[in-house]
Amino acid sequence: MKFFHCFLICLMVMPLKLPALTVFFNNGEQWEVDDPLKDPNTLSAKPAQPTNLALINYKEGSVAKISRRDQYEVIIIHKFNEVVGLIWPDPTQLSEAQNTIHQGDLTRGLAILDPILKAIEPWPRTPGSWWLKANLLKLSALEKLRDPQRLERVIFDLAKHDAGNQPTLTTSLSIAQLTLLNCQGDPQASLKGAEILLPKLANPEDIARVNFCQGQANLLLKNYEAALSFFLRISAFQGARSEQYAQVLLGIVRALRGLENPAIKDEKIHATTMHYLRRIISECPLSAEAAIAQSLLNQESTTPNPIPKT
Repeated sequence: MKFFHCFLICLMVMPLKLPALTVFFNNGEQWEVDDPLKDPNTLSAKPAQPTNLALINYKEGSVAKISRRDQYEVIIIHKFNEVVGLIWPDPTQLSEAQNTIHQGDLTRGLAILDPILKAIEPWPRTPGSWWLKANLLKLSALEKLRDPQRLERVIFDLAKHDAGNQPTLTTSLSIAQLTLLNCQGDPQASLKGAEILLPKLANPEDIARVNFCQGQANLLLKNYEAALSFFLRISAFQGARSEQYAQVLLGIVRALRGLENPAIKDEKIHATTMHYLRRIISECPLSAEAAIAQSLLNQESTTPNPIPKT
């Protein structure tokens, strides 16, 4: 471990051209390793014979390479638990998944994430690992997807790694729990949890995520004015930076629809609702919310009656 930290200091002073993956072991050795993400199929297959680069064997939980000693070639093997450090730059797939999820294509984004999560899974707390970043992205995507079973399973799995020394993980799990309560039909518990959590937060993005949960909870309780207030606050202060941008816009639409009087059509509210529906389609075209917005606009063009409340 001490050697790994010294190596990192050297990198800061004298930049080097590094291989895709360098692994440091507890005996002081460092190996250049063939990047397993070049071909995701190798994650579940038996690796080929190691050559000049070491190879990761996920089935056996080991890293192996050929060493030449005198006239012989021998295969040296280290187990995963001997790894004390990594130099593994964020893979391009992680950026691709992040962009895809931010655009609203959650299913495709999660499909891109799965193989790289499998690749980094053995080293969740190893220095140099991007395990936390990738898993928080998955958690965020599942919050947006609002699938209670999958979300609950991921919260449970990540909670096993929450030792209290990673504030980002602890906070994200707490916010995800509020989303889960809404998905499970318990908005009152979600609102209570939000009131307890908010005073502990300083990051504006985390506060916005909790506000979003409060908006969703109030929608479920048909407190439309309160819901609209939360969604408009996120839209005003976070805008497109918000992780739930498309859902925030749709939340505004649903809150406005809840405020509409079914007997007397309020033209101002109705026009504002239509404005936000068009914004969802134009600004978040790949999102599931865009498809919902288009469906609602189609309903509006075929019937003179107000759009029914949800």
